[in-house]
Amino acid sequence: MLDIDESNKIETVINNLFWIKELNYRDNDDYDFEFFMTNPGDLSDSQLYFIDSIKLEKRLENERMKEPEYINKNDKYKIFVTIDEININGSNATAEVTADNINLYPDETIGISLINHTIKLTNIDGKWLIDDIRDNSLKESYYLDNKIEINVEETVNDLKKPLSKEKLDENQSALKQQKLLEQTQDASITASIPYIPSFCTSYANTYALSYNSNFPSYANDSDNGDCQNFGSQCVWYGFGGVNSSTYINSHSSPMIDDGVNSSNSWYHGGTKYDTGSNWAWTGVTYYRNYVRINSGLTAVEYNGVAYARVGDIVQVSWNGNSTFNHTYVVTAVTGTLGSRTPSDITVCGHTANQKGFKLNLPNSYYRTLCTQGWNW
Repeated sequence: MLDIDESNKIETVINNLFWIKELNYRDNDDYDFEFFMTNPGDLSDSQLYFIDSIKLEKRLENERMKEPEYINKNDKYKIFVTIDEININGSNATAEVTADNINLYPDETIGISLINHTIKLTNIDGKWLIDDIRDNSLKESYYLDNKIEINVEETVNDLKKPLSKEKLDENQSALKQQKLLEQTQDASITASIPYIPSFCTSYANTYALSYNSNFPSYANDSDNGDCQNFGSQCVWYGFGGVNSSTYINSHSSPMIDDGVNSSNSWYHGGTKYDTGSNWAWTGVTYYRNYVRINSGLTAVEYNGVAYARVGDIVQVSWNGNSTFNHTYVVTAVTGTLGSRTPSDITVCGHTANQKGFKLNLPNSYYRTLCTQGWNW
C-alpha cells in the first residue's frame, strides 16, 4: 500500500529538483544540485552526469546568446513535470517521471524535448535523497555505458574552433560531388521517385513526440535507440512512402528489399529486427555507409552543418570524437547555404523525443547527409 505522506515528500523533492534546473538555466547563478543527492562530494556516475549535463546546457546557451542575432534577446525555458509512478519499499523508492522541456527561442519558435527519467531515492534520517537518476536518451547511455565524463570546458572551447582545413577541403569535394550528381542523375528516374523535403518534415513534426504504430519502436533498446529508425522513416516518407501497414509490411517502394543479407536493402516492416543482418534502416553508422556507397538511396556527406538543408539527416558525435552516435532530421534552417551554424538548424528526433530543437553543440561534432535521390 502506498504511503501517501512519503509519496508526497518524494513528489516535492522531484518537483523541486526540476524547478531548480529551470531556474539554473534562466538565471546567472549556479545552483547546488548535490543538495538533492545521497552522497554529495562523492557522486555516482549517474548523479554526476545529471549535474554536468545541466552545467553544459547552460554554458552552451550562454554562448548562443553571444551570437549577433541573439544579442539583447532572451531564450525562455520551462519544464513541466509529470510524476507517472512512485513505488516505495521501506527506505527505498523509485519514481518514473516525464519532463517536458520547453524552449521559446528568441525567433519565437518553440523547441520541445520530452525526456523520461527513472529516479531512485533513499530515505536518510527522514529525508528523501536521490541515489540514482537516469533518462531515456542515447546521449546519457553513451556517457554512462562508456564511463565517460562530460567535459564542459572542452566542449565550450570547441564551439570557437573552426573546422580543420582537411574537413573544409572534404566539404569542397563533397560540393563538387553533389553538383555532379545533380547534373548526371537520370531525369526519368528522378521524376519517378522525387524527394519532397516538405513531406519528410511533415512526417518528422507529426511523429517527433510520438511513434507511428505501423513501425516498431527501438526507444527502449539501450544499444541503439529509435533515432535512426525515425530518421529513415522521415526520409522514406519524403520519397513518397505510403503510411499503411500493408505497404510497409510488404516493403513496397521506396523501400528496397533485396533480402536480409543484401547490402543493397533499405527497408523495415512492422516487426522489430526484420532486417536481419542489414542495419541500414536503424543504425546510425550503417545508414551513413549505405547512402554514401550503395545503389538506391544516395546522399552526399558534409562535415558540420554549413550545407544542411530541410529534409537532410544530421548525425552527431556526442563528445566530438570519430564515433557518431545519434541522428536528427532537419526540419527548418536559417542562414545561408554553405555557411550555416548549428544555431541555424532546427531538428526533430527520437530517443529522447525532440521537436523544433535547435542544435547547440560545436559544428565539428556534426556531419550532414544531404539526401540526393536514387542512383541505380
